[in-house]
Amino acid sequence: MSEEQKVAWYKIAVLGSLPAICLLATYYFHFVLKIEIVFTHLFYVPIILAGLWGSRKGIAVAVFLALTLLFSHALSPLETPFGAEHVAGTHVCGGRHGGRLPE
Repeated sequence: MSEEQKVAWYKIAVLGSLPAICLLATYYFHFVLKIEIVFTHLFYVPIILAGLWGSRKGIAVAVFLALTLLFSHALSPLETPFGAEHVAGTHVCGGRHGGRLPE
């Protein structure tokens, strides 16, 4: 296995596991603890990495995590579900502009 293939597998593993961790954190904070803490800052890590490693991937990861957050707020027992739109929009904008950074 060449060095490029190792790096490619590393990127796939990271970009596969970080959104999964974000999904678990969303479930845990919204449905188990029933609190809304600033855990969404964790979402920026996979968005920025995906944007740096591939511009289209950054947008796709940002949209996926934003939709996850919106659906979670809609289905969760939290009393303030309308703050998620701002956070979700921020994720999408960050993913969009993160993909435009020069290499």
